[in-house]
Amino acid sequence: MRFCRASMQRLPRLAFSVVLPVVLQVVLLSQARADIFVPPGYEGFNYDVTLDGGITGVTNIVLLDQFTTPSGENFSATYPYTVSSGSSSIGIAFKLNAPITGTMAIGLADGVPGDPNPTLAVFGDFTSSQIGESFSTLFPGVDESTMISNLMNVSRTSFPSELLASLLPLTLTDAENQGILIPHSNSNSNFDVVAFSNGQLIGTGTLDVTVATPEPSSLSLLLLASVLFAAVRLFPRLNPSAARRCN
Repeated sequence: MRFCRASMQRLPRLAFSVVLPVVLQVVLLSQARADIFVPPGYEGFNYDVTLDGGITGVTNIVLLDQFTTPSGENFSATYPYTVSSGSSSIGIAFKLNAPITGTMAIGLADGVPGDPNPTLAVFGDFTSSQIGESFSTLFPGVDESTMISNLMNVSRTSFPSELLASLLPLTLTDAENQGILIPHSNSNSNFDVVAFSNGQLIGTGTLDVTVATPEPSSLSLLLLASVLFAAVRLFPRLNPSAARRCN
């Protein structure tokens, strides 16, 4: 799993820049739900995906998380991920400087009826009227064949510059305009997995966002540390370094 770190060019509709998230947890791939450990100060994301029968999987997935800072719209991209046939999960925990406002994912699906492999697949919050629409209708700023060819070259050691320069920020812009971004909250958000060109529904999923809070034991340790620190400040004899300064 990798994350992009280059700056993005300013675009006519939204100005995006890539930030470097503090990534804690690697991808979890399993047939059963695998919750991840989320320490204080981090956010955890579980993407639970169920693909329709016949779909053999979605590979080369890039996760896109959008957030707002004083300088404007920003996003992070982490890659590459894979979901297998049937039910599987992607789990990740990382820390950003601003709350995430929406997320989506894009990858390559195999086994889509009537479409050659690989087929572009988007994980998003689609409406019933958007299912069945063409990729060019929902994402007019992005060329579908160019996106596919770039995603085919995504790996743990490779990330095409064209994805960073234009394709991903334009995809996020169109997704936001269409209301396709998956909302973030502390409860589950449902999403669809849609294959293009023709907007075929090939799966569904749930995004579970977890914001960690300190456990009671952690709070006790913090309180004890505060008391000891105050004692050292009040009673210099407990602090050898302070005693040396007094001599």
